[in-house]
Parts: sequence; C-alpha cells; structure tokens
Amino acid sequence: MEQASRSSAPLSSPTTQRSHLSTAAVVLAWSTVAPLATIAGARLVAHDAAFPLIAINSFTPWIYLPAWGALAVALTHRQRALAVAAAALIALHLAWSLPGAVVAAPLAREPQRAPSLRVATANLLASNTSTDATVRALAEAQLDLLVVEELTPGWAAALDASALGDDLTTRFVVPRDDCFGIGIYTRHPLLTRATIDLEGVPLLHATLELHGRPLTVFAVHTLPPRTMAYARIWDRQMARLAQLVAQERGAVVVLGDLNATAQARNYQRLVAGRLRGAHEDRGRGLATTWPNGTFPAPPIRLDHVLVSPELAVRSVRELLANGSDHAPVVADIALLRGRAALPSEPLRTQVERTQHIGDDVVSVLDADREAHQ
Repeated sequence: MEQASRSSAPLSSPTTQRSHLSTAAVVLAWSTVAPLATIAGARLVAHDAAFPLIAINSFTPWIYLPAWGALAVALTHRQRALAVAAAALIALHLAWSLPGAVVAAPLAREPQRAPSLRVATANLLASNTSTDATVRALAEAQLDLLVVEELTPGWAAALDASALGDDLTTRFVVPRDDCFGIGIYTRHPLLTRATIDLEGVPLLHATLELHGRPLTVFAVHTLPPRTMAYARIWDRQMARLAQLVAQERGAVVVLGDLNATAQARNYQRLVAGRLRGAHEDRGRGLATTWPNGTFPAPPIRLDHVLVSPELAVRSVRELLANGSDHAPVVADIALLRGRAALPSEPLRTQVERTQHIGDDVVSVLDADREAHQ
C-alpha cells in the first residue's frame, strides 16, 4: 500500500525543472548586476573618492566581466530589465577599459635621425634575491636610461658590479633600507639632478643631454593606496607630481611605479595634461605588470612610462619579473625635432646652483661631477 502511494506521488516534470533553473539563473544574474551597478554608480559620482573605491576601480577590466554573463542570461530568458541593466554595465566597461587598449595612436612623422632613447622602469622588490637574473635581463635589453624602485644598498651594489653598471655609467641614486630607495642609471650625461621630498619619499628630477638637447626625467615611486591613510598621502603625491610636470616646458619622461592603474582618477589627471601613457599610445593599455603570482589578485599595470608631446613612443613591452612582484617596462622613445627648445646657456657649462621647482628648493649639481652621489 505504501509502495503504491509512493509510486503514485507526482514527479517534477522537465518543464518545472527548467523553470526552476531559469529562475535560479535570473536571480544569480541580478545578484551579480546589482552590486556592479552600485560600484559603477559610485565611480560615476565619486571617482576614487575613498580608499575602497580606489582599490575596486583598479580592477575595472576584470570586475565587470560578470555583466557579460548576466546579459547572456537576460537574453536567453527574455528578462528585459536585466538585459538593460547588464548592457549599461557592459557599455561602461567598454568605455572605461578599451581606450588605448586596442588601437595604437598614429606615429608622428619623425626625421630618420631623430634622437632616440630606450628607457625602462623596474621595481626590483627590496626583498628579491634573484639579483643575477634581474640584472641580466635588464642588461640584455640594451637600455639607455633605467629608473629603479625599491633600490636597497644591496641592490645598488649588485647593479654597480654588473655589466649593466658598466654600460649605464652615469648614476643618480638614493638607496634606502625600506621600499622607497630609487635611482636613475643612464649612458648619457646628466646636466642637473635634484631630490625632491614627495610626502616622505624621494622623487628624482634630472635633466640629461640627448644629442645636444635636454630631456627632463622624473623617477617616482608613490605609496600604495591600500589604507585610508596611505590613500590620502598617495592623492597628495600624485597631485604634486602633476604640478611638477606642468611646470616643465621641454621634453619630459616620467618613469616609475605610480601604484595606480589607468583607471585611477589621479592617473587620468596626469594624462589629461601634457603627458600620455606609452602603453595607451601604442594600443597596449591592457598590458599588466603586477602582481606576477606574488599576491592573489588579477594582474593589473602599476608601472608606467609617461611622455610629453615632444616625444614619440615607438614601442613598449614588459620583461619577465624575475622574482619581483612588478615586471619591468621597456619603451623606445624618440625626441621629435623642433619640439624641444635648446636652453639659453650651453648645456655643458651649467654649474651648481639653487633652483626652485614649484615650492621645493633643491640642490642642482653640475653634470661633470662624480656620477656616484
């Protein structure tokens, strides 16, 4: 009797099961779209206004990917409101992620003998023990100008003793025992060099001579905006950098770890002025440099080469990280003729003097002094 009762109990039909699956898929899609819409709205009305938003917006190319799945669910199950919401998110995702990510800017017509420079920025990672592999990779890149971050006394000694040190004989370095040592290594004469206090960390400002013409170099490593206190300092550091760059009148290149992606409000303010990103210029805006397996996060790009209109970017690429959490960035740039005015005094006769850079008073050293400072 009981067996008969059980056998006569209704079973879920395929139609009912499909209905349940459809409902679950739609609910899941809405539970994805709703928080993404909140994040997008916060960006639209308060871009990077608080620490959590800075961190979230850094991963913009990644975090909106679920909206594409939600749109597929909406179209499959004929959910008009869900489709509209997902499509709006996708439109924002494309608008924020695609510029500079696919199409390279047209190269300016350059004279065949335009002065050129191969530059690189490399965050070495203070605790990195893979010094030989790192130095070898940088030496093989045949660089003319190298900016290094997290330069410790040990790293400085390793670079000095390497083949790279033999090639890049002009050095302006500020080694530190923490993560904010920094240095400039180049095969060209440095006309001026200055250390500027950037909210407690050194920013290097130098002018080098490139085929008789001046090029201003900024070497920078900002704090990571990973706490509210650090985010406030990072804001001031990026604003100060933008101010310093705006005061320059000739060719400028900025190299370093800005702890900012192209999605950051502060980065966008930098490139809204005289600068443009080498990666975006060459259609490689989605290239990444961090964290290279050292941290459980999707890859993003924190390391940048930024150039002024007097410079053309011929190419940009990344090297292997070799034990660091950051991959070095290498760019080939050219100084366009007629874009950089020669200084009023002969380049090789500059003497030590005091110079005002914005509100900072810094010491400027003669190019012919001892390179190891």
